[in-house]
Amino acid sequence: MHLEHRRTLRAEWEDLTAEEFRLLCRAAKKVGKTLRDPVQVEVVVSGNREPLSDLLRNEIGGRLSEAIRALDAMETLSLPELADKCRESVRTRFGRRLASRNPKRCASQKRRQRS
Repeated sequence: MHLEHRRTLRAEWEDLTAEEFRLLCRAAKKVGKTLRDPVQVEVVVSGNREPLSDLLRNEIGGRLSEAIRALDAMETLSLPELADKCRESVRTRFGRRLASRNPKRCASQKRRQRS
């Protein structure tokens, strides 16, 4: 039941972000056509990755430079796909039990273990 609700919410979120992207593209075209001088506008989905980088540095910690550079280099980034890949990796390495835990809780436990 919980997983189904999450999937529904995720689908709604993806629909909303796609609609927002379409609206921004239309607005960018309209601006380009109405201005006297030529203006080039590029709309990028998930373009600002700084909050994600900050979260990784502050909550996960460790040697993340290469991972953050790889994320920044990606042309497009889907947070749901990224979350799925992270869960898949955790399941592969540590088993299903750990993958279902609260990520924030896992990060705080890692910090306690390092101390």
